Amino acid sequence: MVMSRTSLWVTLSFLLTVIGAIIFISPWGNFPLNDDWVYTKNVLNSLKNGHFSIAYSQHAWAIPQVFLGQWLVEKTGDPFLSLRWVGIFSGVLAALFTGWLCARATGLSNPVIVWTGAMTTYFYLPFLQPSLSFMSDLPAFLFWSLSMFTVAYSLEKKEKAWWLISFLIFLVALAERQVALLIPISVLFFRDIPRKTRGVFLLFCVPFIFIQSWWSTVSQIGTPDLGLSPNLGLFVRWSRHLIYLGWLAFPFLFYPLKRLEESKTRQFFNWSLVIFFAGFLGHVVTSISKDQEVFLPIFGNVISNQGILTNLMPGSAPIIFSIEFRGVLTALGFLGVIRILHGFALVMTEKHLSLLVRVIFSSSASYLIFVGIRALQFDRYAIPLMPLVLVCLLKSVGTQRSPRWYQVMSCLLLIPYCVFSITLMHDYFRWNEARWTTINLAYKKGIAPSEIGAGYEYYGWTDGSPKWLDPNSFTYVVSFSELAGFNRIASLPYKSIWGEEIRQMYLLKNQAP
Repeated sequence: MVMSRTSLWVTLSFLLTVIGAIIFISPWGNFPLNDDWVYTKNVLNSLKNGHFSIAYSQHAWAIPQVFLGQWLVEKTGDPFLSLRWVGIFSGVLAALFTGWLCARATGLSNPVIVWTGAMTTYFYLPFLQPSLSFMSDLPAFLFWSLSMFTVAYSLEKKEKAWWLISFLIFLVALAERQVALLIPISVLFFRDIPRKTRGVFLLFCVPFIFIQSWWSTVSQIGTPDLGLSPNLGLFVRWSRHLIYLGWLAFPFLFYPLKRLEESKTRQFFNWSLVIFFAGFLGHVVTSISKDQEVFLPIFGNVISNQGILTNLMPGSAPIIFSIEFRGVLTALGFLGVIRILHGFALVMTEKHLSLLVRVIFSSSASYLIFVGIRALQFDRYAIPLMPLVLVCLLKSVGTQRSPRWYQVMSCLLLIPYCVFSITLMHDYFRWNEARWTTINLAYKKGIAPSEIGAGYEYYGWTDGSPKWLDPNSFTYVVSFSELAGFNRIASLPYKSIWGEEIRQMYLLKNQAP
């Protein structure tokens, strides 16, 4: 199908916005970010050994990503910068596809809706940070979304060619991350699937056995991680994930809510609110009793009250989010949850759901149960739930023919939404650049890598001391601040948008002999 002129302009405007954001963030430093050093080591070890090799104990497979990474590094010889493009392209494609997928699932063909969905997805902070690294989250999410669509399309068309296409895409998704297995398993619970079709989806599960058997021969961790936490705490964990995902509703806040006409729908909405509030109350009680955070950011991995991933380095990073600002973030997430549950009630009580919506909802429900019983609480682990949330938000809008001013206000709300994420990512790369520039300065002074403590990524990349969180374990540390018992060797200024304009990264020497 030929892309319309409006759709073309919508796509181009999204791409130009993303390009402008990336240029401003300038994510070009040659250093690891978060956990991507794990996958980078797999790429380099595989190239060195001439076959697929695991350099570190890990459960996530990321097989297609590592093979693609080998090809990129062979061409350029520069691992971190080359591999970062995998995340960038995966993030852009995943955001565009998610916007289109959710608009198609809800029957809202308005290109502005697609654009809003793509923008909301890409600039969601737990999505944006992994997209500018070699993390496996965005490649996995791209294949997850593609697999949901092709599975639904094969169910609709019932053609052998589409069964084959859906199987091949699912195979790539499964090889990237094991949770893709939830897609065909969840579809098996559809009541109206014929017996022969169920047999086809059971065949989808066979590759998991073969990949896991092969994985057991190449990885230090031969068996899947089956640690479960099936208790009432899962309602608390679900409420926490939902509050983070509530930010996705921010650009939609000015769209009018569709009325809940049927009593069944209103009851479903009310019970959804009751369950959420019960989980949130459990979160408040648990957090206060354990002296943990009540307001967002509640749990890591991407966002902390010090910015992005700044709490895994020596020293005290500036706390850029005041308690009042965090309260506002929590309130916005809370409002978003109400809107999400409103759309959720509309979908769940609709009499004739499209196959695409059913696949998205069943897969997402399976994933939500999975992260709940596994007690997985990193903020980026909610990324696979984004299609479900956006479908709920679009369903809550009610009509694609909303007055134009609603669309204008939605676009205006996207400005602070995007600026928030872009500026935080800008600061994230600036302090990482300063950290690795300071590390290289230490090298020039003749300091051995094993003598330096410079945080989690440095430890992972250099295989340093396992006591990487304890500055006293090292002769030298690279730190956000000066530390008692350490002398300053050097300091490096770097610019920041949030808080103090000029900050310092320190190279310190332990006074202890």
